[in-house]
Amino acid sequence: MWLAAFITRFMHVVLLVATVSVFLTRCGARRLGFGMALLPFYFLAALAAGYFTGYLLLVFRELKRPHRRVGAGSGC
Repeated sequence: MWLAAFITRFMHVVLLVATVSVFLTRCGARRLGFGMALLPFYFLAALAAGYFTGYLLLVFRELKRPHRRVGAGSGC
């Protein structure tokens, strides 16, 4: 079970790096566009980067547990 969770998280990190690299590399989609309009490609890459970032923020967040008061009575 832990292997499947690890592989899923690892692939999300790899895909996040791949989508962010579209915007940061010199030989990115703009240079390799072959004269085609790449606005839909940039839109989909930004959408994917937002999804993967949100997933990683959700998975690796710090869980807050509710505090229990000790000795405050019977609780009835």
